[in-house]
Amino acid sequence: MRVEVPGDWFEKASYFRSSARRRVGEGAYWAACFEAQQSVEVVLKGLQVALLGVHEFTNDLARLLKGLEAAGLFRG
Repeated sequence: MRVEVPGDWFEKASYFRSSARRRVGEGAYWAACFEAQQSVEVVLKGLQVALLGVHEFTNDLARLLKGLEAAGLFRG
């Protein structure tokens, strides 16, 4: 199944990803980890919006993945 992440969600995720890479270069690993997690969270929520029209209000990546699995995006 091919699902397109809505553009604004992808743009936000790309920003966090780029920022995480910069933070690694600066040696601010704690900030890099935070921003990398934010990037993944935004992509997962964008996928939920694309599939379901809404997203869960959580920061738990595993829960977001389970919601996408339940929506039929992939199998475990």
